[in-house]
Amino acid sequence: MNTDIYKRLSEPFEETLWRDGGGGTQLEYISGEQCVSRLNDVLGFDGWSFEVKEQGFNTEADEFWALGRLTVYPTI
Repeated sequence: MNTDIYKRLSEPFEETLWRDGGGGTQLEYISGEQCVSRLNDVLGFDGWSFEVKEQGFNTEADEFWALGRLTVYPTI
């Protein structure tokens, strides 16, 4: 992957969210909207795709989750 693209994708986000990870730990994460915006800004709306493999709802944390495959299409 182009080092400039990797650098832009891996830049820190201005705002992150936190949640209880159990056992006294805190987990930092970003929203799905932040992720999609970053991918669109760096790769273009047609430069990537995401396929959902599994999905579910965690009733204890009142949150939806998804496991998937992110594909990045190389630019020529």
